Amino acid sequence: MVIVSDRDVSKELADLLIVGVEGGVFPGAGCAVGTAKETFFAHAGRHMYSEESVAIDDQTVWDLASLTKIAATTSVAMLLYQDGVLDLDSHVQSVLPGFVGDGKDEVTVRNLLLHDSGLPPYRRFGDLTDPDDVLQELLKTPLDAAPGEKTAYSDLGAVTLMEVMQRLTGHTLDKLFQDLVADPLGMESAVYNPILEVRSLCAPTEKLEEWRLLIEDEREFVRVQDDYIQGGVHDPTAFLLGGVSGNAGLFSRTADLVLLARAWLVGSDPFSREVAELFSKKQSEESTRALGFDTRVEEGSSAGEKFSSSSFGHTGYTGTTIWIDPEQELFAILLTNRVHPTSENIKIRKYRPTFHDRVVELLASK
Repeated sequence: MVIVSDRDVSKELADLLIVGVEGGVFPGAGCAVGTAKETFFAHAGRHMYSEESVAIDDQTVWDLASLTKIAATTSVAMLLYQDGVLDLDSHVQSVLPGFVGDGKDEVTVRNLLLHDSGLPPYRRFGDLTDPDDVLQELLKTPLDAAPGEKTAYSDLGAVTLMEVMQRLTGHTLDKLFQDLVADPLGMESAVYNPILEVRSLCAPTEKLEEWRLLIEDEREFVRVQDDYIQGGVHDPTAFLLGGVSGNAGLFSRTADLVLLARAWLVGSDPFSREVAELFSKKQSEESTRALGFDTRVEEGSSAGEKFSSSSFGHTGYTGTTIWIDPEQELFAILLTNRVHPTSENIKIRKYRPTFHDRVVELLASK
């Protein structure tokens, strides 16, 4: 592999992010790309589309959205499996008696990780606001299909997996993540529910809706501002669950995700190489899914065309992405707040592949 100079990589990456800002893809972004030994950072833009807004820098904290599924939920599952606590082929109902409904007695932990449990992608919870009530109602959600019949990406499956792991260990997901993943890797900023002093460093997401304002008032949540979500989780399900969820809720700076991406890439502590390879490998020809991770497809992948077919990663609704390429020995982390001021902006879909193709051009020359 040929690595171009640090200065050239950083400048090229910054220019690429500026193109995104000027093109209205996102108001701000940070990225980190590299190999097992070297990392290059860049950032551009501001918290909002305003010259008076706070500039993005290496202290910016991002709502990771569905990157939580791999950074927290899957990572914890990997380590519990590694320690013999989590059995991938155990039935969910054996751990969660409240997981009831036709066909649900056949759903396994493996089904949850592969997104082929039959659970729907998401659901609404009416007037429920208490996290325990929301969780119990979620566990009663009927299946859309028989387990293993088809792959359908599901937030509800990730939340169910969270509850399985919490019941098995007696600890909440945020504590499991902190103890098993963040502390061993030295991830200082990666947390659920950032404290008040950190919220002003968080890139704002979408406009605060009335229903969210009412619940925040009920919970006595202290807001940074009253117009946009800042430092509180954007995802509605994770919000209703109190900010700690298997599908979303994790916040982090770019640099801390590098520690995690590099551990996945090389299979280093706290992950064994065997477990890292098992979870990141596509499990069948009928689906692109690995265990918790997605893998690159030939056409239309957010990873672009130049990451190898062995690549694995994930995207997040707020405009976040991680892709790992073990064959070319590189990784790319892109964090944005593309949902500010509105999630109707979907320009990120075209931007991501371009970004990742350029990363490969910068880092690898065969």
